[in-house]
Amino acid sequence: MIEEDEEFEEQCEAAVSDIQATDIVCKDCGKKYKTRGGYERHRTSKHDDQQQSQMPLTPSVLTEIVNNAVNKVKESRVFAASLRNEFSAYRYVQLEEGTAEFSEMKVLYDSYLKSGNTEKFYGRFYSQVPLKSTSFFPGLSRNAATLLATKVADCMLVHCRHIKSPDGSVSPSKTMLSDKEKAGLQYLGGYVFAQSLQKVCKNVYK
Repeated sequence: MIEEDEEFEEQCEAAVSDIQATDIVCKDCGKKYKTRGGYERHRTSKHDDQQQSQMPLTPSVLTEIVNNAVNKVKESRVFAASLRNEFSAYRYVQLEEGTAEFSEMKVLYDSYLKSGNTEKFYGRFYSQVPLKSTSFFPGLSRNAATLLATKVADCMLVHCRHIKSPDGSVSPSKTMLSDKEKAGLQYLGGYVFAQSLQKVCKNVYK
């Protein structure tokens, strides 16, 4: 049993040595962050003005977002056939820049690019667009327009995140754990092993 304990400890040490934490690297300036929150705050304060000027919301960009949302509904078997048929026949009419509806969409879009706060984005979007969904998406029934509003929120979020990380992900950078972190994991591994050993011994000697 002691030999097994020593072997297990060696395996734990080897596993801990192989564990690496992943830093998030800013693609524009190379600064590293250990948490997503820190990275997004950095992007907001240092780089979002540049992003918004490079990728503003235009009527054509909004049309692309809406059409993506329409296709998601049409392709999903979750929704009733009658609803999917309504979307199949639907042709989105592009909003004109300067209209109240487009201005509301632009404010929501710009606010998320600036803050990166998903919860606030959804809260603001749902309090404005679904309530007036038939104004944003004329030609659809109330139920269909409201459903489309929720899907547009999702697609707009995906679009904004793609702007923040064009490759669809953040750049990884591997960093070895510190000795203190390794020691903590070793202690945890030893504790778990000790508890498991006690249970085994109780079962054997019952």
